[in-house]
Amino acid sequence: MAKKLFRRPSLRKMKESTDSLDRYLTNLTVQEQAYLEGAIKKLEKKIIRLATQLETENGRLVSTKTNFMQAQQIHKDMTTAVEALYGEPVSHMINRDMARVTKRVEKYLTTLTGSPQKYAGVDKRYIAELRKSAMVEFEAYGVTARDRVAKAMYEHIVGGQPFSQLKRQVAGILRGHESVTGRPMTTYARQFAFDNTRNFQNTITMSKAQDIGLDRFIYYGDVISASRQFCKNHAGEVMTEARIKELDKQTWRGKSGPFKTHRGGYNCRHAFIPVQKEWVEGRSIEVQNYFAEQAVPA
Repeated sequence: MAKKLFRRPSLRKMKESTDSLDRYLTNLTVQEQAYLEGAIKKLEKKIIRLATQLETENGRLVSTKTNFMQAQQIHKDMTTAVEALYGEPVSHMINRDMARVTKRVEKYLTTLTGSPQKYAGVDKRYIAELRKSAMVEFEAYGVTARDRVAKAMYEHIVGGQPFSQLKRQVAGILRGHESVTGRPMTTYARQFAFDNTRNFQNTITMSKAQDIGLDRFIYYGDVISASRQFCKNHAGEVMTEARIKELDKQTWRGKSGPFKTHRGGYNCRHAFIPVQKEWVEGRSIEVQNYFAEQAVPA
């Protein structure tokens, strides 16, 4: 079957529609991060309430044997709390927002091609698998935080340390504290919300674009003083699938996955604008000059 030729949009229209999508993703990410931080704050309060079941005397845990038996039940209750306050509501949020992003990408591709674009059949099954993969990754953060809290609780019991110190440790593990080593749960959550939203959008955009015959990709996005050199080097470049695979063989600071799906890596706001060969053929310099933004202060 012959490839369908879509009407060529102007460079301005490509940029405006991509910027509009970027603003949508940014706003969605801010909402997700606020929701996640709220969920983790509730979880912290619940865990502290559970931990107060440990018997103390003059602010110190009373005995290894007594407190250890209490801690085993607290550990079980904490597992339930993580699922109730973190797992279930966050799972709902992720599924809801991925559905929203899917609709927004349909609108984006419709604007670029001038022809209605919908996800159906195999597309939907592929998107469902991406959702499952995202949940597995995100749930792992909850399990890690839960296990760190449990480990801290048992260590405090063995050491007979002040209960106030345990509370401080829990707060540090979940929301961060200068005296607690390791990245807090909120940091993981914020990173996940940003990267998952961007990577998901980019993945389904690229997949659908290639299915409908958009076979070239403009690497576009904000270039700031803190941008990776890799992104600065390739901003505005028109790439083929072969070129993307070639660049993926390189390594650079912050690379977090395949270039095609993860672009520059952690916190990367760059995206591929899918276009047809006929839209950019013989115009690579013009296109690159138009989409390679100058660096601005971070």
